[in-house]
Amino acid sequence: MKKIIIPIKSILYSVLVLMMLGSFSAQAQKKSRAYLKFNYYKGNDGNKTLVADLKTKVNRKFRPVQNAEIKFFAATDSVDILLGTVKTNEKGRAEYIISDKFKLKPDTAGVYSYIAKFAGNDTLKAKSSDLKIQDIIMDLKLEEVDSVKTMTLNAYALKGDGEKAPLNDVEITFYAQRLFSLLPLGKKQLSDGTCSLVFPNDLPGDSAGNVLVFAKIEDNDNFGNVEKNATVAWGIPVTPNKENYDPFTGGPFISFLFISIVILVIVIYLINKRLTK
Repeated sequence: MKKIIIPIKSILYSVLVLMMLGSFSAQAQKKSRAYLKFNYYKGNDGNKTLVADLKTKVNRKFRPVQNAEIKFFAATDSVDILLGTVKTNEKGRAEYIISDKFKLKPDTAGVYSYIAKFAGNDTLKAKSSDLKIQDIIMDLKLEEVDSVKTMTLNAYALKGDGEKAPLNDVEITFYAQRLFSLLPLGKKQLSDGTCSLVFPNDLPGDSAGNVLVFAKIEDNDNFGNVEKNATVAWGIPVTPNKENYDPFTGGPFISFLFISIVILVIVIYLINKRLTK
């Protein structure tokens, strides 16, 4: 009888262990997928910033992942150099300004390789993303050419030996700064490293006619996001009417519009919050 009972116990223990392993495996498989968007920005001051946006899907909607550690690396032929670790903010974004202390060098073509890594956690799978970026320099000139107000951008790619190569067939978008956003002025393609666009004659400026103008390369596969800006007194001077001007909202009609927009945003937020509970 004992010869029969012992094998049965062994089988029962084996089945129990397999069930536990299956349970652990099922729990591991329940981890949600993480989505990592990786971008590169070079600002007007020349600072180079790596930006990672981490999200996941909850009830079929993308939600930012907060307080998650993102590690930024510079990849070389021999080793990946850890540049820094940044936690995501309330919008799921982590930003790292590349420090000059690393003295990073591009490959022979002038290309830098970067990696963003999220190690995962109890509920999310690990995720990484990489970028290959060639450094470029841009120069924005605002000058009158034959009495025509002209915005001219010059752009050059930097090769591994430091040589400048004029860019071709790269789209440049020109903008003017408005109160809450940027106003698109037009787009041009670079040819032999340069492109120009005429500035509009009917654009309002501040009380002195000053307008902040931007020239941008946006979401380019080779260069990322690069911008230059400059201020020029080409706008129509606008002086607020002191009798009707409200420094907070801009005037009685704008006040009504502003308040309506704020109320609408609050209502939409409350409805969306209730639906997602």
